[in-house]
Amino acid sequence: MMKNKKNRTGILKVLQIILITAAALIVVLYIAGTVVVVNDNKNSQIYNLSSSDQGRAYEDSVFFNTIFGRKTEDVLRYVTIRSQLETNGTYDPNKVIDVVAYASRTSDSEVAPDISAKYYLGDLLKWYKYGFENESRQVSPQYVSGNFIDHTSFSDNPEGFDESMFVMSDGGELIYRDVLINRYRTVDGQILEECVTNWSDYDYLINCLMACADDLYSNYTEYLEYNDTLDELNTNMRYCVIMGDGPEQITYSNIDIPMNKTSDIDKIFSKYGRYISYDFDRMVYDTNTAITESTFNSLMQKYKYAYPDDCRICIAADMSMPADDALRSAKAGFENTYIPADQGVVVGIVILMILAFLCLLVLCTILEGREYDENGVKSIRLTEFDHTPIELWVVILSVVIVLFILGPAAIVSSYYDSLRYRAMNYINNITVYIAFAAIVALFSALMLWLYYSLVRRIKARHIWKQSFLYKILCACGRGIVGIYDNGNVLLRSVVPYVIFILINLLLILMIASDNLAAPAAVAAVIVDILAGVFIFFQVKGRDEIMSVMRRIIAGDLSQSTDSSKYHGDNRQLSEAVNSIGASVRNAVEQSMKDERMKTDLVANVSHDIRTPLTSIINYVDLIKREDIDDPKIVEYVNVIDEKSQRLKSLTEDLIEVSKVSSGNVELELMQINLPEMVTQALAEFDEKLAERNLSVVTNTDKLTMPAMMADGRSLWRVMENLLGNVCKYAMPGTRVFLDMYNTDQAEGGNDIRLRLTNISENPLPADLSELTERFIRGDESRTSEGSGLGLSIAKSLTELMGGTFKLYSENDLFKVEIAFKTV
Repeated sequence: MMKNKKNRTGILKVLQIILITAAALIVVLYIAGTVVVVNDNKNSQIYNLSSSDQGRAYEDSVFFNTIFGRKTEDVLRYVTIRSQLETNGTYDPNKVIDVVAYASRTSDSEVAPDISAKYYLGDLLKWYKYGFENESRQVSPQYVSGNFIDHTSFSDNPEGFDESMFVMSDGGELIYRDVLINRYRTVDGQILEECVTNWSDYDYLINCLMACADDLYSNYTEYLEYNDTLDELNTNMRYCVIMGDGPEQITYSNIDIPMNKTSDIDKIFSKYGRYISYDFDRMVYDTNTAITESTFNSLMQKYKYAYPDDCRICIAADMSMPADDALRSAKAGFENTYIPADQGVVVGIVILMILAFLCLLVLCTILEGREYDENGVKSIRLTEFDHTPIELWVVILSVVIVLFILGPAAIVSSYYDSLRYRAMNYINNITVYIAFAAIVALFSALMLWLYYSLVRRIKARHIWKQSFLYKILCACGRGIVGIYDNGNVLLRSVVPYVIFILINLLLILMIASDNLAAPAAVAAVIVDILAGVFIFFQVKGRDEIMSVMRRIIAGDLSQSTDSSKYHGDNRQLSEAVNSIGASVRNAVEQSMKDERMKTDLVANVSHDIRTPLTSIINYVDLIKREDIDDPKIVEYVNVIDEKSQRLKSLTEDLIEVSKVSSGNVELELMQINLPEMVTQALAEFDEKLAERNLSVVTNTDKLTMPAMMADGRSLWRVMENLLGNVCKYAMPGTRVFLDMYNTDQAEGGNDIRLRLTNISENPLPADLSELTERFIRGDESRTSEGSGLGLSIAKSLTELMGGTFKLYSENDLFKVEIAFKTV
């Protein structure tokens, strides 16, 4: 049976690995099935296909419109660059460029309208290529490169230049500052210093010059690339941009369009398949693609400065695909790439598989390690690996995470682009997917193995006590406790205090340091808290020991302390208390043993006396039946009869005491009517009461429930002893009050009470509890008969029957009260 359970859980674990591996493989296959690599001459781009393109033609797909939109932006940028670098459709290095106007071409505000510096395009490109150089010059505030300037202001000096001042002997000031070396002059033959009137304008002009040269050189690089990629033979994109009208008309196109056919340009481009046409003058936008006018305007926004208001733009994609470019590469990838039928279906399947995995995980977590023996007792089954320290588990987990997650993630993040494109070469290789599935399965198996090992450790509560850290801390703790428990006063008190002070001083010094202030403050708080906890437990332990000691003093000799959980002085005090308690218990046990032996002796002697005493009583009875005339013999026989009866009563009392002390009294609790029992007892003692001239006053006014549970014989003995005690010690000629009443159970648990009150003939002792002790008599002079056992027996029998027995006194009034539970 146990083997079948193990097999079932093993199958469930294998199923978990299969589910998680299948889910990961489906995700990878889905991603791979929607990825297309688009080759555009020397460049490649990766695109993810949309599931909405399934069933669509390439030219109607979102994918095509994305590629076409990006190529449209390339065309717009290329035309913008051509307008900057060409004259009449040809690159013109002698084209004049106003660097200030060029730098502010994308800004709507007019900056420094009086500044202008025009350079040849070729000079700007060469200047940027060779680099800008500065030289440090010594100039006066009113002098720039040999020219006097009237509007110079020192407050306009830029912070970006390093400069130093010194005062000349005649009181004038000179400035050292960096000035740009004029490698090339403007179209007018001027240098930069001659184009401005103050340092602020000079700095602004330099910034415009550098920004213009930088941008133009970058555009020139792109221009050379676009000349190749957007050539009619190398691309399926067709474009024509017409700026102006009449003799000043400028046309940018990669197809030949006769001048007399420009009015039919829309018809020409519509024949290519997919096109965009936009007339700026008439604000007419026409297209048969998914690119909306707003999207087109957003593309134009960056280049609006290059397109005048009378511009017409026509861009088309030749769907016959004569050239090997991005459009044709995208079409091949689109038609050869598997697109899932529905993304929602794939996501749903993966979610279901993950939910199934989680359900199996929860089920196996509940069942893991649980087994039952032949008696049905549950236990946790641990493997050999589960007995290893948890630190080893953590190390293995870290290695698995590094090998399967962190390591690959670091490699991918460092070489993402190269790996991404290299991976596309293997996207259709089934071996790659098999290897991926194997890696995921191995990773899942390792993680599940570690997870279920952790589950078993937790269920068996096996983590902390099997760790290296626990063993190290225990070893250190045992060493410290050993020194603390076995050391002298110096080691137990002074040394810990000195160590605590030194630690606090060290932490105070660390807090004074800026770098270690925060951690030192936290450490100081922790150290002080630990010291407080230590003191608290020391005081708490001592309080527990003192509490046990107080209970021992109160008479609870069963109390003791667990010395193993205390240390130092507390352990010594605990051991001392236990030793004292044990000594007291031994003394009490010895005393009780002696008492039992004394009781047994009394019982044995009483039994030995009882047999001859019975014979004496019987023979006396026989003699009394004889007709004896001698009065002296009659008197002697009466004395013998009286004394033998007294000896018989004493023997019965001793036997009763022996039974009560040894617990051999057999009780038969039954329902008894207390008033009836009292009436019978009073009738029995009527003669004795009359001899003492005692009158009994009985009061049952408050007795509503007379029935009670008691043993008839024992209750009769109690009544007999109480009334006998009254006859012996009550003052003759007085009244005896006998009250019977009910009380609330909340007062003591017994709700039927009998109180017997009489006036004592002799003075009463201060401590009435002595009267219930054995062999203690109220008449210490022993002028009356009695053994001193009556009240003791009465109290013991009352308590054995579940009642209570109490003595009270008020001056010479002596009161006895017994209470029982009613039926």
